[in-house]
Amino acid sequence: MTRFRLLCLPLLAACLASCHIYHMPIQQGNFLPEDAPKHIKIGMSQKALIDTLGTPVLKNIYKDQRVIYVYSLQPAHRWNVKLTRKRQKSIAHIQKKLVVVTKNGHVTSYHFKENEAAKKSSAGEW
Repeated sequence: MTRFRLLCLPLLAACLASCHIYHMPIQQGNFLPEDAPKHIKIGMSQKALIDTLGTPVLKNIYKDQRVIYVYSLQPAHRWNVKLTRKRQKSIAHIQKKLVVVTKNGHVTSYHFKENEAAKKSSAGEW
């Protein structure tokens, strides 16, 4: 009986060592594909803007006429665990921001900004 336990112990340790904890990717804000600025036309109404891009998650607390769309994606953590137990993280955080300036209820200008990780990733299309 003790030999059986001694044989099962390494097998159990090997099974537990191969288990990985799943980390869910975290998405926050409005999804903004690369071609989001193409859907904005100078002079379009603010209602048409919201119909096209959706209601922004962030509320503008200032008195200026800006509509701010922000998207953030923190991918699932994937660690490469080697025999030396060194961990290497290889996935980048994606951030996109679209600021639309309106005057009298119509779009006057906009600015789209994304980080390098967002430019390299394929986030999909509309």
